[in-house]
Amino acid sequence: MDRQTTGMQPATEPWPLSGRRLVAPFVPYRTGRSLVFETPTKRIVVRKHTRKVATILGMCSGVIAHELISSFPVRRRAPVRTLIDSLHECGLIVTTEELPLLLSQLTSNSTRYMRRELGSEELDEIYALPRYQHSLAAEAHVLRPLRRSQTMNLLVNRSSVDPAHLAPQECTPVELDTLVDLARAGYGNVDSLRKTVPSAGNLHPLSLFLLWPGEEKHLQLAWYDDLRDSVNEFGSRSLLSVRKWFVPEGLVQSLLSLECGVVIICADLSRSSAKYGGRAFRYVLMEAGAACQNMYLFASERQIGIRAIGGFLDQSVAESLSLPSQVVPLLAILVTNAVD
Repeated sequence: MDRQTTGMQPATEPWPLSGRRLVAPFVPYRTGRSLVFETPTKRIVVRKHTRKVATILGMCSGVIAHELISSFPVRRRAPVRTLIDSLHECGLIVTTEELPLLLSQLTSNSTRYMRRELGSEELDEIYALPRYQHSLAAEAHVLRPLRRSQTMNLLVNRSSVDPAHLAPQECTPVELDTLVDLARAGYGNVDSLRKTVPSAGNLHPLSLFLLWPGEEKHLQLAWYDDLRDSVNEFGSRSLLSVRKWFVPEGLVQSLLSLECGVVIICADLSRSSAKYGGRAFRYVLMEAGAACQNMYLFASERQIGIRAIGGFLDQSVAESLSLPSQVVPLLAILVTNAVD
């Protein structure tokens, strides 16, 4: 499109949002003449051009940005584009490629949307919720027992370690080699062409960080480079700071006191969302689950204590690991040298 037909900038200065599909994820409420938006991290009040803002937001339902602009008269296109840029900068409009990162923020326990504390009565009500039963289910057929095999034995023995059943003297400090073996089995290379997990679009967006006991109550930190099948060390983090990553809970703190190791599974959302848009978020979660399952099976075979933990503070982990904005932590795997 040229400037004459669109009212935009010359072709030498392309609009970054031009070919992107736009979504307005937040519904505002009106206070007086202002529009108020409640986002995961902040409250945004729009006091000017509220009617135009409402019109633009109503059109952002997957429409391509330059098509949205073209629907306005030529003389209004430049100010509308400026307004869209402002709304995008504030996070009130996102592209479909940015949706996975927004979904990560919405499900982070650093937002107001997280249910942090549940009483025993609330938990009882949750456990009492009926399990899904298909409405078309007919007579049930009794299935024959599965034949025992090496794989079935691993699945039967797969379990999460419980520190309540362990004595400190039963555990020795976890070494880097143990975590590297777990990372390679969980997400590494089977050969030059295949990995140990399936990946949507063969994009492999996960990134694994390893922490193991060092000196003077510190944990050494390394990144597992699955592309080159190598490990890069990044100094250390204090045990106290790592403890603060996790939601205060006796189980996690007990495991950390047993000189355990930690594997942090992260995902580069921009890599998958470039192909799959908002659906990329569910794909990277599936991939992280597959890597976790591989680690559990490997730990079962090697008789290594293992526990997957989802209760950590996303922002604390991201800041400590110096993750860029598009890379988010998904799961923590705590590893000990003892099993129940």
